[in-house]
Amino acid sequence: MANPYRELFKAPGSGAFVLAAMIARMPISMTGIGLITMLSQVQGGYAMAGAVASIVLSVYAIGSCLAGLAFGAAGSGWLVDAFGARSGFWLAIAAGAVVLGSAIPSYRHLK
Repeated sequence: MANPYRELFKAPGSGAFVLAAMIARMPISMTGIGLITMLSQVQGGYAMAGAVASIVLSVYAIGSCLAGLAFGAAGSGWLVDAFGARSGFWLAIAAGAVVLGSAIPSYRHLK
């Protein structure tokens, strides 16, 4: 079989699913870059920006380990399965807000 992924995309609706998943995961990779870019402009250097971004990503990793799942795809999927699409969506947003909210006290502490 030359391309095993070709079989996966033969299923109806799989192309739209992959596109939606790519768009939905874009903010995850942009969080660290966005924090570093914003704080380096505010502070005039990368030391504080890197420290705050590492704290936020560490909080995300520790929280994921304590919860027993990564609040990326698996966590959001679990929330949707457990609470329904609408409630799971809002719970996932709340979890993300808590993680990003950790940037504020870490920035103030390191400042």
